[in-house]
Amino acid sequence: MKYVYKPLLLLTVLFTSYNNTFAQSKIMELDSVVATWTNVAKYNGTAMVVKGKDTLLMKGYGPKDVNRNYACDPNTLFQIGQITEVFTSALVFKLQEDGLLSIKDKVSKYYPDFPHGDKITIEHLLTNTAGIPDYMKDDSFFLASIHVPRSRNDVLRAFYNKPLNHKPGSKHEISQSNYAMLGYIIEKVTGQKYYIALRERLLNEIGTTNTGFNFGGYASWDKAKGYQVLNKFRVLRSIPLDSTVGYASAGLFSGAKDLMRFAKAVINKEYLSAESWDKATTEYKDDYAYGWQIKDVYGKKAIGHIGITTGFVSNFLIIPEDSLTVILLGNDMENEINRLQADVLAAIYDQPYELPKPKPVLRLSERILEDYVGRYELPNGDDINFYIKNGLLYGRMIGQDEFTMLAEKVDKFYIQPVDMEFTFVRNDKNEITDVIVRRLRTDLKAHKWQ
Repeated sequence: MKYVYKPLLLLTVLFTSYNNTFAQSKIMELDSVVATWTNVAKYNGTAMVVKGKDTLLMKGYGPKDVNRNYACDPNTLFQIGQITEVFTSALVFKLQEDGLLSIKDKVSKYYPDFPHGDKITIEHLLTNTAGIPDYMKDDSFFLASIHVPRSRNDVLRAFYNKPLNHKPGSKHEISQSNYAMLGYIIEKVTGQKYYIALRERLLNEIGTTNTGFNFGGYASWDKAKGYQVLNKFRVLRSIPLDSTVGYASAGLFSGAKDLMRFAKAVINKEYLSAESWDKATTEYKDDYAYGWQIKDVYGKKAIGHIGITTGFVSNFLIIPEDSLTVILLGNDMENEINRLQADVLAAIYDQPYELPKPKPVLRLSERILEDYVGRYELPNGDDINFYIKNGLLYGRMIGQDEFTMLAEKVDKFYIQPVDMEFTFVRNDKNEITDVIVRRLRTDLKAHKWQ
């Protein structure tokens, strides 16, 4: 009888060998993808990719602290910005399972004096459809500093008595005020500070050891320094966002290993019931669920969140169907985190991708440069003025220093010390009509008017 099982044993050995070879191949490819983005100063941080039981990537890239010459590694800690929202969401659903609240509850049940509390539900807060103005966009709050501890009253004054931007539930609009209110409701129903409730009722439950608040006061050699600009031409440190400002929307710090523990809790339907996880990650409006951003990746549902805060840009993505998690934590505001994630996913799913290359410097004649000269109006009303000096194209905005523009090719320029690109647009008469300015993962179109 023992001979009957030999073919099966052989197939098992061959299959295991194939899986190991496949995993090793992906490990090398993914490392090369991330390293390439690092080499062109478009990524700096810690990357982790896990598919099923295979860890395909777990590595740091670039400096954790330039002054001390410390490098990022798998244990490096980062402020994770709005990725905090997926943790807050999970805690809210846990409190619902425990019978302490319902996502259908109106805010007025917990804060009767909130002017719009009888119109807004916890569900509206979770899905960012409540219409409450974002306190981080309030000039008086922002200018008073987001880098020092702020009281609850400071936050509330920035949105509490202001008119709603739209009818609750009618429109998706990111507002950290929504998650601030969730934090206050969590405190109300638990009798604990939000930070303590999250620690005791979620973080400890899933086994995280290096996730928390008060990044500035946390004593650890693993903390990364945040940078506004980080490349071989220029280094500009950033002041960390205070956790009392980020609070229940953007106050957490974490590392790749802890985020992976949370991802496993989601994939394996741990911590929350399957029903709660399914609800939390089901789209409510405009590709946004209950604290989770939803996207399609090669026909598969992906859930996650991007986190942007002063000095840090990160991306957390899970494809539950394939037990795949991609974590990209960065400490450079100029990280092109979304484009890097797209290349990582393309490599995993054997799809085509094109890696960035060092930019060339092309010398254009003044006759060609004259096409770009003029004033261009940005969407906010500000002008960019382009002009020729010493045979090169220069730019300047009102009240700012002029900058030299280097040509990558005809109609495409960049600024070398910072990651800023300019692509000029022509009409069917070959006339320049607009310029697309790319900065910090965002494209803005400026129209030529003079």
